Amino acid sequence: MAEILRGKPVLEYMRPQLQKDVCELKSNGITPVLAIVRVGDRGDDMAYEHSVISHCDTIGVGIKKYTYSEDVKQDELIAGIRTINNDGSVHGTLIFRPLPPPI
Repeated sequence: MAEILRGKPVLEYMRPQLQKDVCELKSNGITPVLAIVRVGDRGDDMAYEHSVISHCDTIGVGIKKYTYSEDVKQDELIAGIRTINNDGSVHGTLIFRPLPPPI
């Protein structure tokens, strides 16, 4: 029988270990940072982004937000992602999908 796995209980289970891991990284001079890439202003994306930022704040992970308008050109978005990839202070990237149809 299938079981629906909800995000909140999983996060609550993982939070203590994540906080411990972040604390250990910070004691070694590393502040973990998550880059968030969002195209457009969809309400569900905005709500999820707010939730991600809140959870990252709770465990001590930094955030860098990269937002683009709905009519962003593919080349501009790719250049932004390359900038993130070359940023040594960023340790992970969350790209919101779906992207606009032309991309």
